[in-house]
Amino acid sequence: PQRAFGDLPTLPVEERTQQLQAPLARASLVTVVVDGKSLWTSVTDVNISDPSRMGPSAWRVEATLTLQPFWREAATLTSPVMSPGSVVFAQWAGSTGDVQDGVLRVRGPLTRCSITGRGGVSFERALTAAQYVYVDVASFRAWYSTSATAWTPTGTAVLLDYPAAGPLVLEPSAAGIALSFTGDGFVTTGTAAETTGVTLRGGRYWL
Repeated sequence: PQRAFGDLPTLPVEERTQQLQAPLARASLVTVVVDGKSLWTSVTDVNISDPSRMGPSAWRVEATLTLQPFWREAATLTSPVMSPGSVVFAQWAGSTGDVQDGVLRVRGPLTRCSITGRGGVSFERALTAAQYVYVDVASFRAWYSTSATAWTPTGTAVLLDYPAAGPLVLEPSAAGIALSFTGDGFVTTGTAAETTGVTLRGGRYWL
């Protein structure tokens, strides 16, 4: 990146240097547009060069940005409620990056739940049809709520476990994110509000 201060010829070199470096040092996100689609990723580190004089009143600073490898689409998606068994979250079909901000909302009735795919996550807690456990997959934490919209951590923490294959990773394929949703105490007949289900919320990511 280059910024010229031809209109500030009287500033001392130190102040010019600070004005050149400050916007780069504060960089936290990078946004690109690919095929008309806006994608963003986080900046993890910034390495800024010493300024070099380009002319009597122009200076140049170069910055190297280290970025997260996954680029996120702007929209946050929420899947339909999926019944127990083999489930495919088709809204993530075709994306190439693991979902970095995915939250699973598990609705009772149930007494034990296991969700597996690439790795897995499980918990034991008795839930009625009006109760939920939310699982933040990336941070491997969960919380209990009676609200259907408690997507951010709140309420009572729930202890999680994972299998020998490791913690769950939300890895998409051409068809979507395929998971197995099993457990005990499930109810699969009745109205939609009375049956056990799982929902996924998060962004689509690209490598």
